[in-house]
Amino acid sequence: EMRAVQSNRDVRVLICDDNPIQRASMVECLSEQIGLQVICAVSDGLEALRRVTELQPDVVICDLVMTRLDGF
Repeated sequence: EMRAVQSNRDVRVLICDDNPIQRASMVECLSEQIGLQVICAVSDGLEALRRVTELQPDVVICDLVMTRLDGF
């Protein structure tokens, strides 16, 4: 049985996608959701890795195929 976890803060999301249109679309869509806060949106995996360490998001949404460092 799954139970909802109550929290007083938003779920902090980091988005990583090398396609600027896709990235902007995800930021716009997720920013409209109650309980979610997009804290960062980056274009490559190396930057995402650096930001994950720095910002410690709750969730990372990452494209799988990118240059420099991919989502795999």
